[in-house]
Amino acid sequence: SILRQVFKQPLDIVEQRGGPILAPEEIRSIFGNLLEIYEVHRKIKSDLHELMCRWAEDRSIGDIIMKYADELLKCYPRYVNFFEMSKETLTNCDKQNPRFHAFLKIGQSKPECGRQTLAELMIRPVQRLPSVILLLTDLIKRTDASNEDNDKLEQALCAVKEVTKHINEDKRKTESQVQMFEIHQNVDGMPAYVLSSHRTFVMKVDCVELGESVIGRGENISLFLFNDSLEISKRKTRSNSIRSTGAGRTPQKGFKHVELLQLSAIKRVVDINESDNCHSVFALVVKTSAEDKEKLYSFALVSTEVTKSDWLKTLCHQMATACWKTDAENFLTSMEANDLDIQTSNITNTSIIRAVRAAKKTTKKVGRALSFNKTPRPVKRAMSTISATMSPLMLRSRMSSATMGARLASCSDLSALSQSANKKSAQPGASAPKRLKSGSFSSRFSTSHL
Repeated sequence: SILRQVFKQPLDIVEQRGGPILAPEEIRSIFGNLLEIYEVHRKIKSDLHELMCRWAEDRSIGDIIMKYADELLKCYPRYVNFFEMSKETLTNCDKQNPRFHAFLKIGQSKPECGRQTLAELMIRPVQRLPSVILLLTDLIKRTDASNEDNDKLEQALCAVKEVTKHINEDKRKTESQVQMFEIHQNVDGMPAYVLSSHRTFVMKVDCVELGESVIGRGENISLFLFNDSLEISKRKTRSNSIRSTGAGRTPQKGFKHVELLQLSAIKRVVDINESDNCHSVFALVVKTSAEDKEKLYSFALVSTEVTKSDWLKTLCHQMATACWKTDAENFLTSMEANDLDIQTSNITNTSIIRAVRAAKKTTKKVGRALSFNKTPRPVKRAMSTISATMSPLMLRSRMSSATMGARLASCSDLSALSQSANKKSAQPGASAPKRLKSGSFSSRFSTSHL
């Protein structure tokens, strides 16, 4: 209600001196479907208040949570998915609009905001579901197993966990689609059909080619692994990645498309044994349907973010998945460089060092699009705010902004939060929860937590 009363409603006023503070589209971008989430929780709180005032043995908190589970499932994913965009719009408006900056400062200074910024308050809706999970878990521990309410609380807990699971899956799909689009934008000449709803990005590595099958010996190559294919691109050098125009220098795409291999066309992955003159070398045995004989693609890995072992293991796993097989290890074999006539003597240490430097510069430019593990940080932080040392029945935030920021970065999804709290509560020395008699747990429930 603080977000709605202190920030949202005043911004919606059109008739004010100097005109509206923000345009309607900016307000929609910042707050999204926040009012839908507020309305669901308002109804939950109203039902809980009515339950406490007119308690009866045949009524349960679990029934109320179950009643609104579908509505939570409908409204939460959109808010979480577009949280990063909302935060970005908020930051831009704050920097570019002096009236809005002053408005935020005035709102932050009000007692009900507790000196928290609008950005910090916008994380609260995402924190609400983990709070409910912890609350239900604690109520179950304090309710006798023989009590009829226990089963209903268990069902409510499963329903809320299912909502968080759906949110996490939906968020991962959205992130993957964004990654695919940004990769396509950074690779010159990549076919448009690469952008597909079933295709997801897995990993990127930078290499130096050791043969002549792709571009040429010593060329800088980047491999983009998708769930069903492998994109081979040439990394552009600094000189040809910037084009001079009359208005100045315009940055161009950092990669150039060379070939898109279906994972089914890769028949074998060869791990070349390490030696004094052979480091981080691997090869791919490729045979497409249009060719009669196999081709050997050989590379030296120069990426510093991933080891050769992890890369080959991930590649084989995706190959097995694409072919509906479970024996991923059968795609991988080890051989000596001489057995495949792979020569590394002409690829000097200087060439490798230059390739590593070039890979780092290119990766830095397009890092957001190519990082498999980077989820939107505000959302990631928002999913781990609840302190595991707090009692789930006392979930009011007492942390400073600095402490909150440290807590927020500890896990990557909503479900991990409650698991962390449960582990801490199970540590030796922790006092056993008190069992409540039938109906008495209502007196320990505070609707303010919802």
